[in-house]
Amino acid sequence: IEDAQMLQAILGVYRFFISREGLISSQFDHFGLILPKILNFEMLSKLFINLLKERYVTSEKISLLAKHLGISEEFAAQIIIFSQMRDAIRNTSMKLYKSNKHRLEALDAFIETLEELEEYLEEEED
Repeated sequence: IEDAQMLQAILGVYRFFISREGLISSQFDHFGLILPKILNFEMLSKLFINLLKERYVTSEKISLLAKHLGISEEFAAQIIIFSQMRDAIRNTSMKLYKSNKHRLEALDAFIETLEELEEYLEEEED
């Protein structure tokens, strides 16, 4: 039963990112960015789940995801994707986390990363 619940939780992550594909695409268009082909719901789901397997989710580990997704040069693209991952933490099963503390730490790491990216984006615009 435990394995079945974990598989359902993982399926929930895939469904979450499938439901956000249109939003991600329209946000990339809005900012005049090109959506990399590698950046799809499957890749986002896999990277998100692998990140949650880490004992400690940190801003540095989150930033490394940008390289895997081919968006490390674009702050706006990172904000779009990491905002979706932040929302995924709030909208997916607790089964994905070691504890509620682990979930909250992951959420805090995404919030911290997004704040840093927004500062970089503002500096870039100035």
